[in-house]
Amino acid sequence: KRDTESDKIAAVRGREQRRERKPTAWVVGGSIVALLVLGWLALRSLQPIPEPKVIGTHELTRAGSAKTSLLFDGSRLYFADAATGAPGVFQLSASGGDTSLIPVSFGVGKLLAISPDRSNLLITGFSIGHEDPLWSLPVPVGSPRRLDDVFANSADWSADGTKLVFARGPDLFLANADGASPH
Repeated sequence: KRDTESDKIAAVRGREQRRERKPTAWVVGGSIVALLVLGWLALRSLQPIPEPKVIGTHELTRAGSAKTSLLFDGSRLYFADAATGAPGVFQLSASGGDTSLIPVSFGVGKLLAISPDRSNLLITGFSIGHEDPLWSLPVPVGSPRRLDDVFANSADWSADGTKLVFARGPDLFLANADGASPH
C-alpha cells in the first residue's frame, strides 16, 4: 500500500473533527447534569421540614414534684423544686441518680444562667416584686454572693464571663461580672 499525502491529511482532519466534538459533548452533558442537580435541590427546598420528634426519654429523678428553672452544664442538671420550697438549688448528674441540695439562706426565685467557666450559677432570690435580687452561687458547693445591689427580672453573663447583662423592667443594663458599675 502506498502512503500518500492526501491520506495523511484526511486522517489528521478526521482526528481533529473528533477532538472538536468531544469538548462540546462534555460541556452539554455536564450542563444537563448540573441542571438536574439544581432542579432536585430546588424541589427539596420547597418540601416542608418534618417536625422534630422525641424518640426516647430517660427519667432522671423519682421525686414526683415539679421542677423549675432548669440549667444544664453538660454533666450536671441544676433546678429549683417548686413543690418543696427548699431553700437551695438541687443538682443531679446527667446520667441520673440521687439529687443533692446546694443550700442557701434565702428562698430561690429563678435559676438564670451558668457562668462560662461553669463554676457559678446566676440565681435570683425570691421577692414579691417584679425584679429580684441577683446572686452568684458557686457550684458544686459554696456560699452565694450578692451581686452588688442589682435587682432584675432576667440576666446572663457575657461569653467571656467578665460582664453581666440584666433587664430591669423595660431597660437593659451592662455591669461588671460582680454586678458593680451598672450602666
